Amino acid sequence: MVAAFASLRAIQKLVVGAELLQFFASGNVPFILPTLLHQLKVVQLESIVLYRLSEARVLVCLITSSPNLQNLSIWSSSDPGLPQTEAIDSLQLLLEADNHSTASCFQCLEELRLDAILGNKVELDLLRFALATAPLLRRIYMKPAKELDSKKGHKFLKNVTQYKRASKEAEVIYISDDEADIL
Repeated sequence: MVAAFASLRAIQKLVVGAELLQFFASGNVPFILPTLLHQLKVVQLESIVLYRLSEARVLVCLITSSPNLQNLSIWSSSDPGLPQTEAIDSLQLLLEADNHSTASCFQCLEELRLDAILGNKVELDLLRFALATAPLLRRIYMKPAKELDSKKGHKFLKNVTQYKRASKEAEVIYISDDEADIL
C-alpha cells in the first residue's frame, strides 16, 4: 500500500473497488502513510467489510493519511463467515489514539456516506468519531443493508442521532429502500 501511494501524492479522488481493496489489505497496512495525501479530497470504498481487520486498517490508513478529505463514501459488504468483532481493535486505534494524525483527520470532512449499513459496533464507532471530530461536517447519509431489520435500524439511527457533534450543521439522513436513488 505504501509503494502504491508513494507516486500518487497529487491524487484528488480515489475510488477503491473490492479487488484493489483486497490488494491493499493483503500487505502491511500502516496506521498512516509516510507521505500524506494532501490533495486527496474524495475517497470511495466499495464492497468493504468494515469488520474485517485488514480492510478496516486500509480505511484507517486512508483517513489518517488524507488531512484534506472532504467526502468519504463507504459501500459496506458483509462476510457471513466472519465474526463482526474482528475489526473493532483497528477502529479503536483510530478512536483512542491521542495524537495529531487522528485529532485532525476529519478537519475538512463535509460529507460521509455509508451504504448497506449492517448496524454493527464498527459502523457506530466510525459515525461517532466522524460526528465528534469533523467541525465542517454537513451531512451523513446512511442507507441500511437489505438484511438489517427495521427494529435494529431504528435503534442504530437513534444511537447515531444522540452522538455529540463537532459541527452544529451536521445532519444525519437515513435513507430507506424507497429513497435509494438519493445515495
